[in-house]
Amino acid sequence: MGDKDIVSKEIIGQLAAYLAIYLLDLPIDPDFQEAMGTEHQRIEDRRADLVVKLRDRGGKPFL
Repeated sequence: MGDKDIVSKEIIGQLAAYLAIYLLDLPIDPDFQEAMGTEHQRIEDRRADLVVKLRDRGGKPFL
């Protein structure tokens, strides 16, 4: 899967370069590409449903 991701990034980079050259008339070198890191670490906080610890009248705790 990682190989396909690298290939697709190269193809998208070439496509972006050619769009800039032919549609926007920008002086872009189509052979130079540098992939910029756009990945960001994601922090997730996963919690279960509400759990309540109770105590019966005798003082014995239960969930």
